[in-house]
Amino acid sequence: MGNANTGDGYKFRGRGIFQLTGRYNYQQFTTYYQNRYGSTLDFTTNPGLVASDKEIVVISALWFYKNNVLDKLNPAMSSSTSVAKVTKLVNGDETKGASHRKNLFNKIKDSITCN
Repeated sequence: MGNANTGDGYKFRGRGIFQLTGRYNYQQFTTYYQNRYGSTLDFTTNPGLVASDKEIVVISALWFYKNNVLDKLNPAMSSSTSVAKVTKLVNGDETKGASHRKNLFNKIKDSITCN
């Protein structure tokens, strides 16, 4: 997670839709955001923005999902992609609520026609 300094665990605790966690992820998201939007915002110095600014909340979630789920699915998400595979990429292992999440995942997958 890249939490090298005392207090980093708390400072870079999970925030946002996908609970962006760890100094490393905040640094990576900062680099992406600054390059993509020509911004000087630094989420390592102001990590609370990942939870309090609605636009940043959504952008950080999409960035995390692309980098930690979509880019790791091989091949690209298809009709055979399982909720367990996506859950493992996001959470590490299936956790509470897996069957409910599977139902929602399949609904979403069907609605965006992943073939």
